[in-house]
Amino acid sequence: MSTDEPRRPLRRGPGARGAGERAGADDPLRPGHRRGRARPRQPPPRGVDPRRGRGRAARGDRGGHRVRSPRARGRGGAKWIFVVGDGLGQHAKALAAAPFARALVARSRDDGDLAALLHNNLGSVYDRQGEDETALAEYEASLAILEERGDEDEVLYGATQYNIGAMYVDRRDYGAAEKHYTAAAEYLEKALGDGHPMVVPPLIGLGEVALERGDIEVARTKFERARELLVLVHGNGHPTLVYALSGLGRTAARLGHRSAAAGHFRDTIAIAKMTGLSAVELAYAIEGLADLEVMEGETRKAQRLYERAAATYRATSGEKTPLQARALLQGGVLAAELGASADARALLERLIALPDDRESARHSARGRLLLAYELAKSPEGRASACELLNGVLPRLAEEDVSGARELREAVCRVPD
Repeated sequence: MSTDEPRRPLRRGPGARGAGERAGADDPLRPGHRRGRARPRQPPPRGVDPRRGRGRAARGDRGGHRVRSPRARGRGGAKWIFVVGDGLGQHAKALAAAPFARALVARSRDDGDLAALLHNNLGSVYDRQGEDETALAEYEASLAILEERGDEDEVLYGATQYNIGAMYVDRRDYGAAEKHYTAAAEYLEKALGDGHPMVVPPLIGLGEVALERGDIEVARTKFERARELLVLVHGNGHPTLVYALSGLGRTAARLGHRSAAAGHFRDTIAIAKMTGLSAVELAYAIEGLADLEVMEGETRKAQRLYERAAATYRATSGEKTPLQARALLQGGVLAAELGASADARALLERLIALPDDRESARHSARGRLLLAYELAKSPEGRASACELLNGVLPRLAEEDVSGARELREAVCRVPD
C-alpha cells in the first residue's frame, strides 16, 4: 500500500501523541521502563517515509510499496515498516549513509536496548531503499542483541519480527513469514494488550500469508480481527480499514460469497475516495469488483473496472509494477470481445511492456498472443504479429500452443 502521499499513522486515537510529546499516564508502555527503552511509534503504511523526530510526515522518497515498487511483487497486500523510537527518523536516509552511523552502533554496545533499536531502525532505512540483504542483516542483528540479553523489549522485539516477516513475504517464503508474523503478534500483544492497534499489521500479514497459501478461513479470521480492532479504535470510515476490508473481500470471493465480497470491495473504494487514500488495496478491490461483474455477465462494466484497476496499480506501485499484468490482460480480452480493437491493443501493449517476473510471465505470454491476433486483423499489422508469435510460442501455456501455431502458419506463411 504505497503512494507518494503522506499517510496518517495507524493510531491516532485516545492516548496517541506526537513524537515530540512527553510520555504521560496513557503511555502504552508500562511505567518504570528504564531510560533508553523505546516507546513505539505507530507504523505508517509501507512506502511512506515519515520524519519521525518531531511528529511531522514527509513525502516518501521512494513512493512505492515494495509492495511494492519494487516491493509491489506479488499480492503481498498491506506492508508497514516499524521504526521504533524517536532517535533516527528525522534524517534517516542521510544517517544510514554517514560514516558515524556504524560508530554510533558500536558505541552503543554497552546499552543493548539502544544498540538493538539502532539496528532495527537502520534496517528500516535500508528496507525502504530496496537494499534487502543489508536490511535483513540489520533486523537480525537487532533480534540477536535482544535474545542474548534475555530481557528483550517486547515492543522492539515484536516490531523487528514483523519487519523480518515482511521481507520473507517479498521472497515468497511464506513459512518463514508466518513464523515471524506470529512472533510479532505475540510480543506486541504481550506488551500492549490484544486490543492495541499496533497488533493490526502482523494480523494483516498473517491474513495475506494464509490467503497466498490457500488457507482461506484462516485468512478471513485474521482480516476480521484486524477490522474489529481498527473499528474499535478509530470507528468506521478510517483509511486504515481498507487493508482489512480488501482482504475480507478477497477471502469472501474465494469462498464464493459474491454479495459479501462486493460489499467489502465497495466499502474499500468508498473509504479510499472519502479519505483521499491511494493504496494498492484499492486496486485489489477494483479488480475484485471487475471479477464479480464478469460472473454476472456485465462485460462492459468489467472491462472498465479492469482498466481502472490497472491504472490504480500503476499509480500506487509504480509504472512498471507487474501487479497490473492480470488487470491489463483481462481488460484487453474483454475489449476485444466488445469489438474495441484499439482499446484492446492499447491495454495489451502496456501489458507486454511490463517486466517479466515469475508472476506476470504467464499473463504477458497470453497478452502477446492476443495482441498478435488483434494486429493480424490488418495487413499493416501482420509483420508485427508474426514477430510476436515467433517469440511467444516457447513461452505459452499448453492450451494456447495449438491456436498460436495455426495463427503463425496463416500470418507468417511459414510451415510449422
